[in-house]
Amino acid sequence: MKFLYLTITKILVILVGLCLIGCEGSPVLPTPTLRSDLMDWSPFTSNPCAAPCWYGLSIGKSNKKDVLSTLSNLSFIELPPNVQLTTEELTIDRSNWVSGDEIVAACKSNLDLCLHITIASDILTEIDDHLNYRIYVSDAIKYLSDPDYIGYHYEIPADVSGPMLCEINLLWRQKQLVLATDTFKGNEAATLCRQIHDTGKIYSGLFITEVRYESVATIDYLLSGGNSSQFYKYSGTTPNK
Repeated sequence: MKFLYLTITKILVILVGLCLIGCEGSPVLPTPTLRSDLMDWSPFTSNPCAAPCWYGLSIGKSNKKDVLSTLSNLSFIELPPNVQLTTEELTIDRSNWVSGDEIVAACKSNLDLCLHITIASDILTEIDDHLNYRIYVSDAIKYLSDPDYIGYHYEIPADVSGPMLCEINLLWRQKQLVLATDTFKGNEAATLCRQIHDTGKIYSGLFITEVRYESVATIDYLLSGGNSSQFYKYSGTTPNK
């Protein structure tokens, strides 16, 4: 009887393991390098809610009071966040510049930038979540599903003789989500951006460093070429740069 119990237990463990590896939509998260309460896994676990929601906050609906209340309950940021009044924030539909707030919070793990949040006319307009861990493009896509578009934001340095800078983006329209990589420069930037331009594919081994929750108007602005961005229909990943 004991042997039968152990055999059934082993089978169950194997089946659960196979499901975690192969079930569509299961997050494939890297081995944590910090305590779990010091990292924000929510974009890739949908806990406590799935994009476009972030910890109960919604772009275009939540206000400053909602944001501050939510931030006060997050374990991975250093409190209190810095709230800076500004007169140069775009409204939710990007039609006008109005008075607003920028809220900045540091990661408790290393005091580096963790969150940058903008509010205009008391309406949440953007959440920029800076990750303090690394997750591969391929793993992010495995959980979030294929993005609608891939693209890049490019910058020509003030000194035109300097190298071009390129940040690669993945965009999910309905999720109102943009995932960004590190910024590359020089030959590496040219190679990665050219690959996206020519094939609509992205190198799977890149790391995601930022998760941005955007308004519908900002998504449309980016897709139209705003902010020096270029986007293309997503065509998959490639194992090589």
